[in-house]
Amino acid sequence: MEKHFTDSRVKGVSTGTTILAAVFDRGVVIGSDSRASIGGEYVSSKTINKVIQVHDRIFCCMAGSLADAQAVTKTAKFQLSFHSIQMESPPLVISAASVLKQLCYNNKEELQAGFITAGWDKKKGPQVYVVSLGGMMISQPVTIGGSGSTYIYGYVDAKYKVNMTREECLQFATNGTFTLNNRFSSFKIFMSRLGNMQKHLFKCFISQQNETVFTSAHIHALP
Repeated sequence: MEKHFTDSRVKGVSTGTTILAAVFDRGVVIGSDSRASIGGEYVSSKTINKVIQVHDRIFCCMAGSLADAQAVTKTAKFQLSFHSIQMESPPLVISAASVLKQLCYNNKEELQAGFITAGWDKKKGPQVYVVSLGGMMISQPVTIGGSGSTYIYGYVDAKYKVNMTREECLQFATNGTFTLNNRFSSFKIFMSRLGNMQKHLFKCFISQQNETVFTSAHIHALP
């Protein structure tokens, strides 16, 4: 008993994660569950926000050690804010991914966290990047990560298609991160209309009738 407790304490709080991001015809959807676990065995929280806004139109999902991921995203937000002031323009999505990549690479011996970065910029439109343990970065139209993602690789390969509508992509992401894993999920959605951006926050839960319910918590236009 004592040994088991000690091992769990050393492992610390982990996210026990299923994260997903996908490009659709006019933007990106990025989402995750909200569970954190200790040692991969005990659920310590069901309300962890794993979708972090690092700039106005750029979000990232985190997986792995919660402490490591929070420290990296906090540093990335500071660097991107400083970069935006220097350049007098919003940072590119690839710039945000590159900042995370460099932080992960420079601290690869200590960090145990990986990230998905997704967002929209005027140069390349909607984009998704994976930044893995050790600092590898790659651009993909759809990607998943975290320990829970093992169960949905087949679903993603079978159901994702290029140029999905916003509604199709939302349903795709919901089924992937929420319904198949039966966990609480939240989604940040970006969409471009006539040069303007909108940010949507959707939260999902299972009702007493065992039905999937969506609530739109907040919608506002981005300049």
